[in-house]
Amino acid sequence: MDIALQISNILKNRKANLPEIEKQIHRWQIMKENFNSLDSTLDTVINDAETPDELRTVLKNVDTTEIQNSIPKVLADLDSLKERFSRDTINIGVSGQARVGKSTLLQSISGLGEEQVPTGDNLPVTAVKSQIFHSDKNIADIEFHTFSSFKESILFPYHNELALTCPQTIEEFRRYSYPENENDLVESKRIPSNITILEKLKQMQSALWSYEDLLNQPARQVDLTMLREYVAYPKDTEESTPETCQRKYLAVKDVSIYCSFPSAPVKQLGFIDLPGLGELSASTEEHHLQGLKKGVDFVILVKRPGGGDGFWSAKDGSAVNLLDKARSFQDRKDFVSILINQDSRATSEQLKALRNHILREVNQGENNKVFNVIEADAIDPENIGKQLLTPVLEHLANRLDTMDKQIIKGTFDSYEAIEERISDLIQALNKNIKLPTMDTSKREVIEEKIEDLIDNINLELRQYKDQIRIQNQVDEKYSEQIDLCYNDILNWIESGFGDSPEAWKQSAQKKIYRQNGIVGVALDQCNYVRVEISKQFTKLDNFFDNQLNEFFQKIAEILKKHTGDLLSETDPREVLAEFEGILLNAQENGESTGCLSLADSVLKLRNLQLDYKVQLHPRVRENLNYIEYETTDADNNKVSKFADIGSDNLDLLFRRISDLAEQASYQTRIALSRDVEFPKLVLFSALEQFEDELIRSSDSVKEFKRLGFSYPAELWPSLFADIQSSMARINKIKASINDIQHNLSN
Repeated sequence: MDIALQISNILKNRKANLPEIEKQIHRWQIMKENFNSLDSTLDTVINDAETPDELRTVLKNVDTTEIQNSIPKVLADLDSLKERFSRDTINIGVSGQARVGKSTLLQSISGLGEEQVPTGDNLPVTAVKSQIFHSDKNIADIEFHTFSSFKESILFPYHNELALTCPQTIEEFRRYSYPENENDLVESKRIPSNITILEKLKQMQSALWSYEDLLNQPARQVDLTMLREYVAYPKDTEESTPETCQRKYLAVKDVSIYCSFPSAPVKQLGFIDLPGLGELSASTEEHHLQGLKKGVDFVILVKRPGGGDGFWSAKDGSAVNLLDKARSFQDRKDFVSILINQDSRATSEQLKALRNHILREVNQGENNKVFNVIEADAIDPENIGKQLLTPVLEHLANRLDTMDKQIIKGTFDSYEAIEERISDLIQALNKNIKLPTMDTSKREVIEEKIEDLIDNINLELRQYKDQIRIQNQVDEKYSEQIDLCYNDILNWIESGFGDSPEAWKQSAQKKIYRQNGIVGVALDQCNYVRVEISKQFTKLDNFFDNQLNEFFQKIAEILKKHTGDLLSETDPREVLAEFEGILLNAQENGESTGCLSLADSVLKLRNLQLDYKVQLHPRVRENLNYIEYETTDADNNKVSKFADIGSDNLDLLFRRISDLAEQASYQTRIALSRDVEFPKLVLFSALEQFEDELIRSSDSVKEFKRLGFSYPAELWPSLFADIQSSMARINKIKASINDIQHNLSN
């Protein structure tokens, strides 16, 4: 299999991972909300003057800080996974210190020139991280900073490095009075390297006039010939006049360049120009780390022989350390390769010295032991294609699928430690936070009231079930709805299938001319009319919805009537959902065991459906066969129902299709009418099943007692007002705990 096809298949396979990743994102977002809710509930109970001191002491010792601080990291990692597996390109990062040939390399690969990827031998030239994608287009998309993102990603790191307060508005930045020199900084920051940082801040401020109008601007497309001013530092001659020196690049958040790569063997390819990773401050490292995780599949670290950086330096080591974090669970050699730029200006001795230094300092004296080392001339496109691009793409074609699997497994497995901490917290809370004990007399009262509760609910459910059994009104209304749908279909047919007969014939005539006969037109119309008839009968769903709403309303009324203040919702479906949640949160002897069987019976009832397409259409579908294009003769041969109609006989064609449509709709109506008890039977069966599971299952009595002992003050407020507040406090906490536990089990 060639490289292009392999990589195309890998990108397709990646999409299959997205549903599980999105499920995990949703799960951890809910977990974050669960812990926010738990903290809020704990604070409320702690600050309640009536909370017993013993309980208050227990709650004050609950510390969720470590868990809460872990969840944003989990979500950031999952977001990186989602973006990685959503991409339609393989992205290769290009990293290295200034003046090692990164921009030259990108020019050779992309075919771009100085206006798009500026290079320079002396001062650094490229000011903005660019993304270059292989494409038939020749355009650049520029995304600008808001002042907020400009402050966060540019101003804050510089000010933080100098221990200066960061300006919060653009006007504060404009008027900010910066120290004259490093001697005016706090003592710990009076170091020579901070002179450069301070001067850069002053340059940003003095050039604010040149880029402030771009902040907060929407993204724009720019012709490639006009790109340089947005991505390059000023030239040396421009720097000499600070008052007129423009710095538009400071407003640029991101640049995506689209152009046709001259010799790339893979279409779905992008190259990402990475910053000098070894020069990042601690405050910006995490930001770049997430960008690397989500944005690149592989990194080329460029080194150039000769000059001050012609050896493996501490900055290179720092860059590799960050890349090691970004690779997460992939093998190191799979994620990073080192490119020695065979610059023609370097001597053979300088090239040999760099090669040997990397061998000793990086690869532990063994070729390619830690990182694969590639040598190519960055300025030579043909050499880069053969020596660098082809080997790298072959490597990715063979290894990327494995790398993806390593990342997914490693990321998901890494959450186990957090989940264990959550599980330990839940166990501790359940152990230490218990419902107040009740004396024997109260327990006996609850036992009696539970028996009454079961009997009363059972009686009303049975009465409602009997009412449904003998109810003819449902059947009559359903018959009326079937007839209404049928009459609507007849009117639709007579009107020319939603237009007019003449308009239909004119349209059919054009299609007959274009297709040189009626075969295609007749076949298309049969299919169209069959689908539309089926759609017309889906109007029965409105009737079904009303029946379900009435059904749920009655069940909700029965439950609310006999459960005191337990249920507060008003919408019938919400009442059932609330009841299910309360059942799940019930506890016994301080343990949150829940009334699982009762809750399951409510869940099944809540999921009840009355749906034409799902439940009825399969049973009546064969009646729509009347409007098939073909039929079967006595010899079991397929014959057209339109064989006797000429291309010019539009009246007969219209009548034939109309007749077939009327037959199909009539037979469907008859089939539905034969099953006129369908909605009543569905409701009756569902209620009967609910009654059996709620009242007569093996766990019913035990779980109703658990419900009673968990919520006595809510179920019988007049009898247990003295413990209502303490029960309510504990139950609120238990509800939050159970939400977390339920999420954890998923």
